[in-house]
Amino acid sequence: SNVTQHEGSIDALASNPTITLGSNATFPAGHIVTRGNIDGEGHRSGADVSTSNTTFTDINIQTKITAKYPSSGGSKNSKILIRFYTAGWGGTTTNQDLYVTFCRYSTQPSSSKTYASSDDIHQPGSDPLYNVQSSPGTSKQFTYSYQGFDEQAHSAQDYWYRAFFKVGGGNAIRIMNQYGPYWFWAEELLIN
Repeated sequence: SNVTQHEGSIDALASNPTITLGSNATFPAGHIVTRGNIDGEGHRSGADVSTSNTTFTDINIQTKITAKYPSSGGSKNSKILIRFYTAGWGGTTTNQDLYVTFCRYSTQPSSSKTYASSDDIHQPGSDPLYNVQSSPGTSKQFTYSYQGFDEQAHSAQDYWYRAFFKVGGGNAIRIMNQYGPYWFWAEELLIN
């Protein structure tokens, strides 16, 4: 039932009421307004994904989000948060460095992409570094979890994000195990 001007007590709502928010509903800053599709598997069925490249390599996974608000200039503005998780195996080089970054595209990539710094969501030179602790002649399993904001300006539209990896040198690192899990998604957070 509708609630109108009323003094005294109000009867409880039904146990599972249907509530419709109007277009003038407001949400606090920090509220997640959009969650993109979650690309991933609890247990991968494909082959291992590894790289020994010292330049960023597309590993051919992506996620999509439809941003509802721009990053600036609107009455409501947002930031896009990227989240990535994987399990892999380190190379056999001691304390090997693994770098990860994410690139954004306004049209869906149809095949592997070549890394371009203009597509990178990070400021130049600030790509996240992960040091895989291993000993000479041995490999070590590791999990890698990343979350960070897309630092590029964005509009209210569709975006696709792809993951790129490289090593600092040494042997190949398996970024994703054949039977290990991975998840990759984007969220849009209201900032004002």
